[in-house]
Amino acid sequence: MTFEQRNKIELECLLSIALEGELTEEQSRRINELLEDPRMRRCYFRFLGITTALRRLEWQQVVYLPDREEAEVLDNDLWQALAEDEQTAPAVYIEKKVETPAALEPIETVKIERRIPKSSIYSLILSAAAILLIVIMVVRNPQKPVSVSVAATVTEQLDAQWQWQTVPMNIGSELTTEKYHYLSRGLVKLELLQGTEVVIESPAEFKLESDNQVLLLAGKLSAVVPKHATGFTVRTPEATVVDHGTEFGVSVDEKGRTEAHVFAGCVDLRVGVNIDEQISPENILRLNAGQSGAVADNSVKRISLKTDKFIRAIPTSLYEIAVKRSKPLAYWQFNDIAKGAVNTIQPTEFLGEPQGVLQFAEVSVHSQNKSSALHLNSDSFIKVALGNIPASGYSWVCWLNVQQEGPQTILATRIGGSERRLMLTADLKLQQSLYNAYSSKHDVVAVSDSTIEKGRWYHIAFTATSNEDKLIYINGVLQGENDQMGEVVSLYPEFYIGADCPDLPNQNPRFNGFIDELSIYNRVLEPAEISNLYQAMNQ
Repeated sequence: MTFEQRNKIELECLLSIALEGELTEEQSRRINELLEDPRMRRCYFRFLGITTALRRLEWQQVVYLPDREEAEVLDNDLWQALAEDEQTAPAVYIEKKVETPAALEPIETVKIERRIPKSSIYSLILSAAAILLIVIMVVRNPQKPVSVSVAATVTEQLDAQWQWQTVPMNIGSELTTEKYHYLSRGLVKLELLQGTEVVIESPAEFKLESDNQVLLLAGKLSAVVPKHATGFTVRTPEATVVDHGTEFGVSVDEKGRTEAHVFAGCVDLRVGVNIDEQISPENILRLNAGQSGAVADNSVKRISLKTDKFIRAIPTSLYEIAVKRSKPLAYWQFNDIAKGAVNTIQPTEFLGEPQGVLQFAEVSVHSQNKSSALHLNSDSFIKVALGNIPASGYSWVCWLNVQQEGPQTILATRIGGSERRLMLTADLKLQQSLYNAYSSKHDVVAVSDSTIEKGRWYHIAFTATSNEDKLIYINGVLQGENDQMGEVVSLYPEFYIGADCPDLPNQNPRFNGFIDELSIYNRVLEPAEISNLYQAMNQ
């Protein structure tokens, strides 16, 4: 079911309640929220037109009303008087004279009793009052002071776009329990008053039902629940997730299927939306860390864990989101280096368990577009001890800014006496090459068609597989390829940033410039993936 369809059903239900005269203040406010959408206003007027036509038909069958001004017809005092008079009014008798031919004897007239049913009068009065109430509410939209409860605060956002908000949503904005929210784009992080932190990924529709409970109608959220907020609850159209002090994610797809994935601690996944309702044990699933479950068609079952399905922290950029979704073996943004020179740093952005330690010397940092970058010169490089990692192919991707002309090695990897290099030529073309120290053989595998300029940022990527294309990309576009020369290194326990492997002969000059957003893969990226990565930085 789409977001528009759900809102249409909700609006029709609320209007039906209004016709019964039982609309609450919160429901009135919700109608106003829905009617901010032009599509819902069209739905409202169709509903009102159908309802009015049906009521007119009923009125014509119940009682005849003479023509009068609309204001007099809808006068509340008139309807009240009619209702009171009806309680004591005697039965109405109508004499009907029947003309007979002169040759016939006169026939005695019969008095016919016609009584208007009380239920019809009551229905008429209530319906008119309800319609009048809705018309006044929509046309005049009176602003009444209401008592609302603040449930959460926006603490972080990335490219967030909120629909149908009367005021802008910024960091520090407070969310109350009175409104439904629709996040059409981007990410937002909320901190509930109880202390639970929730990251919501678009597109998502949700409502804060309290300072420790969320109604998720569509989309994905991840939550980190502190001990004092144990009991945090997520309700969905078909299920309820109750936490027991944990970190977990919940998703609701277009068909209403609910999934819960637990990263730490445990939760209870229940069939149904009423947390106080007693349900059978087979409709409750206790999920511990590393376990997942799903609810669909009023049944619950276990499914495989998908840790990469959820964004659990607000990234620094859209590029970071794109990189993480491409599932790299390792990813470094170098932001942690910005606080000062360091000698050893753990790769904090490594996806999975770190395989080693970054080692570097004389590293300085340059700020580019509010993002830290790694600055290397002829006296510095980084060695990454990755360990023995199988690879049928690989890809290296980064942003590059060259500060010095001439040949220089940008990235290198080795196993035994073989080394794969990405380097710059004397005329500033990118070159992928394979060097064998045992034979002193140096194979040029691929060279870019175009050159790069000193002092400008470029997005570069290159891929390689055995007996297949070795490709070089600049700004998302294929620039060089070769499918004849060189063999791919199947394992690369050592990875160097800014230099050749130090103990091999035939050394190239070290890289002099800036490197940022470096990611490596033990697979070959598709051309569309590389293009998407480049475009993500430009959004």
